[in-house]
Order: sequence, then C-alpha cells, then structure tokens
Amino acid sequence: MTLSGFPNGISAMGVPFPIVTTGDIFFVDLAGGQDSNKGKDKSHSLLTISQAHSKAANANDDVVLVSNKGTVTDNITITKEGFAIWGIPAYESLMGGSVRITNTTAGKNIFDIQASKVRIENLRLSYGSDLLAICFSDPLCAFQTVIRNVNITLTNAASYGLGTRSTHTITDSLIENVSIQGAEGITAAAGLFLGNGVTRNVLVRDVYISRVTDGVKVGTATRSKFQRIIMDNTVTTPFTVTGTSSLIFSCVTASAISGTTALLGDNTVVS
Repeated sequence: MTLSGFPNGISAMGVPFPIVTTGDIFFVDLAGGQDSNKGKDKSHSLLTISQAHSKAANANDDVVLVSNKGTVTDNITITKEGFAIWGIPAYESLMGGSVRITNTTAGKNIFDIQASKVRIENLRLSYGSDLLAICFSDPLCAFQTVIRNVNITLTNAASYGLGTRSTHTITDSLIENVSIQGAEGITAAAGLFLGNGVTRNVLVRDVYISRVTDGVKVGTATRSKFQRIIMDNTVTTPFTVTGTSSLIFSCVTASAISGTTALLGDNTVVS
C-alpha cells in the first residue's frame, strides 16, 4: 500500500503526511482511542500500541501512526519483524515530535524490542524506571533497526536511555537525531548504553546527551561510527569503550573518549 494524504486527514500544517509501505497501517490515539476499534482509520483509532502490534502481521512492514499523549504501565513489547511506530504530527519539535509516552513502573521498559527491522520515530518518551526506555532485549532484535527523531527524558537516577544491558549484538542499525537527558535536578544512569554487547556496522549520529553519569558506553565494536555527538558538562563520563573495538569518532572531542583507542575521523577535536 502507498499512502499519501489519507482520506481521514493525516496532515501536518495542511500538508499531507506521506506514508509509503507495502504493509497495513494502524492508528493509535493514546488519549481518545479504544482498543475495541479496528484501528484502520483515524476516526476509529486504537488506544494502545500493544493492541496495534497484536493486529499486525510478522515481516509485513506494518506501520502504526500514534497521536496524543498517554501513560503505559507495562512494556510495549515488539516481536514482529518490520514493525514501525511513527508519532504524528512530527513537525512540532526538532527532536521527538508531539507524541509523548510515559512509563514510571518499576522493572519495566517503555519499548522492549525483540524483533529485527523495527523502526521507532517521532516520539517523546518520559521514563522513570530502573531499566531502559528503549531496550534491545533479544539476541536477534537489533538488526537493521532504526531509532530516529526521539526525545527521551529520564526521571529516575537509575534510568537508562537507549540500548542493551545484556550481551546482545546490534548490527546494521541507525540511531539518529536523538536527545537523551535526565530531568531537571536528576542525574540519570546513562544515555546510550551498548556496554556489554557487540556493535557492528552501526551509525550513531546527531545525538544530544545531558544530565547522565555515562554518556555513551560501548562494548566490543567493529565498523561502527559515532558522528556529531553533543554532550554538555553535566555528563560525568562522556564516552567509554570497554572492549576491543574498531570505531570511528567524528565531530567528537577526543579527550572525552576513555578505554580502547579508536580511529578518529574528520573534524574530531583532540584536546
């Protein structure tokens, strides 16, 4: 299916919001939807992303269009390959769009990704638990995954932003235009945490991190690039590489990198 300007009015500032997919499209309104609906058009939106996921097919490139703001108390678990979540509209801020999802339940993530080729875009997340707001929790999950235009606010000192705390491999994936910060007055545990696993052919670019202890922590990594990563002086340890790695850091202050020596790319500031 190719969709541009849906009949029930997907638009941003009057401009049709184009969706191109060969799969099905489901609508979720986090404030006004009902899970008894079919979710096939905006006026019959579902309430939860989990219900949309239950209706989606595996490996079908299905897309969920999410609007409004809501709170979840359990993981939004993604087990279907090619499943995509897009917040709409996406124009209201540079990072994250206008859709906000909150979870403060102990021992829960917001997104628990257990499938490959998953896309999460145009969302604002407020996370107050002791795990990760977006977690790659399955060994096969982080293959050709895209996390783009996401703003994560961590409201608990034990919170992590994005990544995996296990030994999983993240391969051929993109993390782009992401902001991760502790809430005002809180220093959270970590921003981008890839410290225990293997990172291969991963591009991380245009990421802003603030008010965390560990900015970016990477384990064993090969053929991966970190480009235009910005952190302020509220980050205790900006970069840590804990394993044997072949990395390219570009537009990053070299003195901020601790651990295994990495290859410094163009515009890396050595100080």
